[in-house]
Amino acid sequence: MFDRAFGEGETDMKKTIATQTPIGRIGTPEEIASAVLWLSSPGAAFITGQDITVDGGYTAQYRKPHTGFRDRALLGTLAGTRTVTK
Repeated sequence: MFDRAFGEGETDMKKTIATQTPIGRIGTPEEIASAVLWLSSPGAAFITGQDITVDGGYTAQYRKPHTGFRDRALLGTLAGTRTVTK
């Protein structure tokens, strides 16, 4: 799928993406399959409802820190209380 999007072999786009990934390279299909295999194994039997990103740290570098406001508002909504903000 990656080759379909960015071309077969070593393309300039793939090199650019690899340099922007903290691990310094593009992952292989086997590495993605390993994560799926582990999640399907008895070793992951206690894992439920989690997003597991297998991307060499690419998306982790762009996450914004939580301000807490949205989380407090959401918790108030779930608890049936109203969150008042100024």
